[in-house]
Amino acid sequence: MSLRPNESFYNNPIIHEDYSDPDAIAVGDDFYMVASSFAHVPGLPLLHSTDLVHWKLIHYILPELQFLERSSDYDLPRHGEGVWAPSLRYHNGRFWVFFSTPDEGIFMCSAKEPTGPWTAPHLLKKVKGWIDPCPFWDEDGQAYLVHAFAYSRTGIRSKLQAFRMSADGRELQGEGQIIYDGGLVHPVMEGPKWYKREGMYYIFAPAGGVSHGWQVVLRSEHIFGPYEDRIILQQGNSHINGPHQGSWVETTAGESWFLHFQDKYAYGRITHLQPMEWSDGWPIIGQYQQGDTAGEPVEMWRMPVVPRSTASEDSLSSRYSLYDEQIQLISRATMAFGLQWQWQANIQPDWYANDYEHQAIRLYACAFPSQLANVTDQALLYEAPQLLLQKLPSTDFTATTCLHIYPQSITERFGMTLFGRTYTYLAIEKNAEQQYRLSLIRGYTHQDEDGQELEHPVEQEVWHTILDDLEAISSQPYMPNPIYMRVSVWLDNESTHHLSPISDAREDQIPVSILHAAQSQFSYSLDGTNFVDIPYVASVHPGHWVGAKVGIFAVDLNKVSEIVQSTDQDQGTIGYAEYSLFVIEQQS
Repeated sequence: MSLRPNESFYNNPIIHEDYSDPDAIAVGDDFYMVASSFAHVPGLPLLHSTDLVHWKLIHYILPELQFLERSSDYDLPRHGEGVWAPSLRYHNGRFWVFFSTPDEGIFMCSAKEPTGPWTAPHLLKKVKGWIDPCPFWDEDGQAYLVHAFAYSRTGIRSKLQAFRMSADGRELQGEGQIIYDGGLVHPVMEGPKWYKREGMYYIFAPAGGVSHGWQVVLRSEHIFGPYEDRIILQQGNSHINGPHQGSWVETTAGESWFLHFQDKYAYGRITHLQPMEWSDGWPIIGQYQQGDTAGEPVEMWRMPVVPRSTASEDSLSSRYSLYDEQIQLISRATMAFGLQWQWQANIQPDWYANDYEHQAIRLYACAFPSQLANVTDQALLYEAPQLLLQKLPSTDFTATTCLHIYPQSITERFGMTLFGRTYTYLAIEKNAEQQYRLSLIRGYTHQDEDGQELEHPVEQEVWHTILDDLEAISSQPYMPNPIYMRVSVWLDNESTHHLSPISDAREDQIPVSILHAAQSQFSYSLDGTNFVDIPYVASVHPGHWVGAKVGIFAVDLNKVSEIVQSTDQDQGTIGYAEYSLFVIEQQS
């Protein structure tokens, strides 16, 4: 495989955001992609492209996480749970999405149009630990489904199980069959995607683990096997660790392409696009030498051949955004959130309101249940469902927000966070002395700063100041002028000067936390121009199966035992912040 001269090129990654476990399809000259969303709401993002390189987030299939009847399990954060590794297909004039939640089961949604309306999740199988389902409709109309297992729930590892399925995708039929066991050869096999080509059945499946795995293809003449296996993509001598878990897409021009993720630690699992060819009935992905059966990821390649009339206008532009660049916080026209924003749990109506007069979003400092009743004096931000967050957009960027606070209690906090399993947030409050106090908090959920295991989550204040220029007046319950908060994030190049791990490396050789270390620093301003750097540089860490996120919040850290929705009458007793600005500036 060689580069062609005089053509347009693209660079990997094509999406430097945490859209993990991507699955994509072609419908005519349009391409659609879904990704894992875990317990974030809204869930199950759907993206669209006309050239496989430039993508736009256009819809969420799940406006809320409601999987079992009368269940409110996702009204509070369930970090790392929720929607895992969905599969997207177009069959019989409909779009189909199959996905699993590791503790509830396997579900299906469908729609005539990609932006809906989508059917509510239909439960095919109530079961723990059956994950990463993928449907397949054969030429005779018979439908099938293949899935993997979560070892943490089932004790089963590296095996794939297949079922016959009703043609309408609503029922699994008969007993499942284990059709492949990766064993020690392809450990941690998961994320299967089922295809058929020239009479042969193919299952594309990742193995080897998230950080340093490889891509396997299984091939058989019969749908239930036996399957032979081959590694078709691995890191090799490239700098792209763990190039695996994704989907094969064929264009109307007859070209084959493969989308996959790369685990980039704090930045999450970012998306790459690889060229793909077929040889002797086997695919081979990426750059390779004559005689190789496994390719290596490319960092740059020619653009896919697509009809000129459908090619993205952004293809010729140096400025490109996954989202509507004019809606960073809310739309001035509709007062709706930009699609990049997600909550940590199912949305409650008392969390926010639109302030039409000031063209701002109002976040209320609601209390939330704490699971640490006998451990900490106050609730921790990690437990808060009402954090409004978005994915990190690039290796180096700044995010700036402007807020005006109207506090009602000394336990209320308002501010900005860089959120993960270890997190940092900048918060403003009005204390008991009627002073406006600004503090920087570092939170740890599993390990402290030195990597020592913790018995329970903790938070530590690492810096604070009193804003003497903002005198609180008892008769004036709001802050006299707004405060600007900013966080700067950058890739820590000092930590990346290491040899890349070989393709069969394990995570204990060169962890992705070293390969892709990120640092951050918060600052603040009272005029939006002159920012004061807070003298504390913090490492950035991912969340549970997700990259770090950045965003805003309003919380009451006073402990409560259960969710209590406030009424209109209660709103006058709850403090709030009005956020009128949220801007991200990418530095690279």
